[in-house]
Amino acid sequence: VLVTGGTGFLGPWIVHETQQTFPDAKVFVLVRGANAEDARKRLEKDMAAARLKLSTQVEVLAGDLIRPHFGLPDAEWNRLISRLYLVIHS
Repeated sequence: VLVTGGTGFLGPWIVHETQQTFPDAKVFVLVRGANAEDARKRLEKDMAAARLKLSTQVEVLAGDLIRPHFGLPDAEWNRLISRLYLVIHS
């Protein structure tokens, strides 16, 4: 499952509900950031502000929707698209 907009107004709640609805699925969250660690910290901050937590099933990807392949390196893009069956664009 890929979630976009995870740091938007409703984003933390959408990430939380996705974790709950698909407990056995890998959940990728696309977040703008300099790198994956920076993007993850940004999402964790927004989740904490909503009193929510990220589960271990969540993988935060540093990228940008307006860039080709979301700005992901080819290997990461190919890994992502090979595992996706649902996109939640928020």
